[in-house]
Amino acid sequence: MDDRLKQIVLQLRVAAPVVIVATGVSLVMFVAAFFIAEKLGFSYVRFVNDPAAISGRNPFSGVYSNLGVLVWCAAAAVCVFAGWNCLKHGLRKSGRFLLVSGGITALLTLDDLFMLHEYVFPKMLGVPQEVVFFVYLAMFAGYLAFFCREILDTEFTILAVSFCLLGVSATIDNLIHSQTDLINLIEDWFKFAGLLIWAIYFVRTSNALLYPLDPDSAAAFRLADEKAVEGAAFDAH
Repeated sequence: MDDRLKQIVLQLRVAAPVVIVATGVSLVMFVAAFFIAEKLGFSYVRFVNDPAAISGRNPFSGVYSNLGVLVWCAAAAVCVFAGWNCLKHGLRKSGRFLLVSGGITALLTLDDLFMLHEYVFPKMLGVPQEVVFFVYLAMFAGYLAFFCREILDTEFTILAVSFCLLGVSATIDNLIHSQTDLINLIEDWFKFAGLLIWAIYFVRTSNALLYPLDPDSAAAFRLADEKAVEGAAFDAH
């Protein structure tokens, strides 16, 4: 058998489970969309087509909101990828920090994409928006308290700027109920700038924790110390 053909057969054997699972998940999602649409009494096309095509609006409607969702999603993917690789290389603290950060970022992605705190929770599930914000604040407080050391060993000022910008956006959204274009523009700018800086922080942090090339960086010293401590613990056993 030709070497190239052998390589193709080997790749198919290795990739087959992943391809089968991905295909099965996509099939389940589309079948679920069909039955849910039937139960609610509208076409399943509303679940699977582009919102602009369904509503007949310009495809650039909400372009900055869509870009924001993409930035959230990219940051979440980077965190999960880097966290998983840290765990594989025995860096448990770094791995946990990045994976939890990726989970929180994924939640913010879903919140922004499906308007969870603005529409789904208060109007569909009957959960007041104030309660949702309180839960989010408690989640962030717990996150900062639990990973305080890890955050302080990174470029935490970037994350602090992001929190400030996002906080101002949330404050305007909740305390200033004016719907003028200027107020909406200001609130959306703070939000977009905050999430962009959030993504920059986690991309830079993920890179530093995976590849601590700069020997003078705090992250490099912390990783070396972490490796030494975990190596000593392993040798002791």
